[in-house]
Amino acid sequence: MPTPLLFVYGSLLSEVPSGMSRFLGTHSQGFFPAFLPGILYDLGYYPGFVFQQEAPGMVYGEIHHLRDPTRVLAELDAYECLDDDVPEYQRLLLPVETSPTPVWAYVYVQPAAHLPEIVGGDYRTFFQNKEAHLNFIKQGRNG
Repeated sequence: MPTPLLFVYGSLLSEVPSGMSRFLGTHSQGFFPAFLPGILYDLGYYPGFVFQQEAPGMVYGEIHHLRDPTRVLAELDAYECLDDDVPEYQRLLLPVETSPTPVWAYVYVQPAAHLPEIVGGDYRTFFQNKEAHLNFIKQGRNG
């Protein structure tokens, strides 16, 4: 069985009113605040997290303890389009200081140097006045 811990930083955050954050909330035994080293980028409609162990900044989010990791991760893998011919994300196990166990995270794997950075690394303070992000949150990936 995969590790039951998942780091989220974007549309899956508990404070983001998306269908998938509600799905995660009902399939999680709880969550706690967390951060990982890296950079959070604005992809236009949603964020992308680039993990960098030596990054000067942090990306802020939550670590969820999944009730049924195999089922939930399969559903989230589909949501994150991991099976696309050229996927934007890859699910990786990452070390985190606040957990003795590595955590899963959906990491952006496409070139990112040309993308705008979400300054401060916290999506919760970013998305609320971004119309494209709000529309994506409301409609979901298939909207």
